Amino acid sequence: MSNSVLPVIVFSGRNIVVNAFRKTLMDMKWEGEKEFVKTSKACLSTVTRFDEAIIVLDWEVGVDKVIKFFKSLANEAKREGWLIYLVANEQSEKIIAAGSEFGVNKVQTGSPNPVSMKLAIEELARVAAEDNPLRPMMEKIQTCRIDGNWEEASKMLETLSQQNSDSIRIKYELGENYLQEKKWQQCYDLLSPLAEMDPPDSRVLHSLGKAMIKIGKKEEAIALLEKAQLINPFNIDRLITMGQTLLNMNKVEEAGEKFKEANEIDSENSEAIKGEGTCKLIDGDVNDVLKLLRNQVTGRELASILNTAAILAMRAGTFEKGIELYESAEPLLDGFDDILAKVVFNKGIGFYQWEKLDEAKVCFEKALELDPEYENAKVNLKVIEGGHAKPSSQPISDESAEGKTDQAEGTEVVSRENADDAGIDMMVDDGFDSLFDDDDEDSEEQEVS
Repeated sequence: MSNSVLPVIVFSGRNIVVNAFRKTLMDMKWEGEKEFVKTSKACLSTVTRFDEAIIVLDWEVGVDKVIKFFKSLANEAKREGWLIYLVANEQSEKIIAAGSEFGVNKVQTGSPNPVSMKLAIEELARVAAEDNPLRPMMEKIQTCRIDGNWEEASKMLETLSQQNSDSIRIKYELGENYLQEKKWQQCYDLLSPLAEMDPPDSRVLHSLGKAMIKIGKKEEAIALLEKAQLINPFNIDRLITMGQTLLNMNKVEEAGEKFKEANEIDSENSEAIKGEGTCKLIDGDVNDVLKLLRNQVTGRELASILNTAAILAMRAGTFEKGIELYESAEPLLDGFDDILAKVVFNKGIGFYQWEKLDEAKVCFEKALELDPEYENAKVNLKVIEGGHAKPSSQPISDESAEGKTDQAEGTEVVSRENADDAGIDMMVDDGFDSLFDDDDEDSEEQEVS
């Protein structure tokens, strides 16, 4: 495509920016399509019409909107052909770092300057015209990812990594693929040699930190993620990852701070809302927090938040608070017997941990009334009725769920070795049950390992 026929899409709500780019492109006699849009949805629908384009993105449309737009671009197969030109009022190293992490090709700060704008557009047009040998393969990899074929994408990235051993970007992309395949150790082994790179790469630190969380190196992971966040403080996903990990480490106050930071960037982010709500429920008055949350989340989501907060309260040994949270969740699930059964079941686990077997038995019985096929409830009821269960006086620990991250979990009531020797039944290994199926993404609760 000829340099001057490359489409240019300007995403800005500021007239001064729109008018400046309109005039600059006119003065340059730019032949390509010129589109001026004010929403991320309009920008995405426009740019997806083209295999190649320059996207002018105005930071001043709002940090939350910019971040969401970057995330939406990452899921597009044509992403490799789009060049991003970020403009911002503030001359900030943090904005420049954010641009670097999110794949921006050019950053310009300060008031619109026709000369610098012309030079930037010409530079990006030259980049688009250059032969990029990696682009065809990266587009195939992106298509595989969109189709969910992560294994094939990894094979291609491994080949690219061997051919381009010095490429940090390819190593990062391969590390991200390993995370999607749940190959935590492989991601760690690949990226850990890059942790001390100077200057540091926030994308590498982020991916490495996520892998370290999964293999149990949580303290070190938080330190790496903090380092990455210092470079680019606008990464909401990273703040939420830190918040959830700190919650799993029972560091409720620190977790709350991370979720609050994420909320300050994007007040509509559901994971940040749920996370901050969970922390407030653990440390604050339940009724007061519920009043704040009711207008922000659905009843099912609120029940999920309460369930997560209750599990964390039980883990910390604050059983009365945990039971209070479960009982607050129950009225929210009227008509959802399958989910209510899990809440009641989890309350039974809480009573069991509290050494209140009669109350636990009542909960497991009620869970079975709500869901007669609830196998975990059947097992737990059989254990209690058989008199084999020996209550544990210890709160649920991090070690009890090490390496288990798909749902909130408790501890085994009897060790497997002892149970096998004694020939007795055990409580289900999972302990607390997840409220929602894995594919119910909109309703799934916070991860608590």
